[in-house]
Amino acid sequence: MLWTIFVILMIMWLLGLVSGYTIGGFIHILLVTPAGRRCYILWRL
Repeated sequence: MLWTIFVILMIMWLLGLVSGYTIGGFIHILLVTPAGRRCYILWRL
């Protein structure tokens, strides 16, 4: 379950990284950081 969420987030992050230059990298970072923290917290439980 966690691996599925992780893979989906990585795919979304890579897609956002490619299109981030046109949309805005700063907003992308603000969205990815909390998602990464949640995954890390869930992984530690």
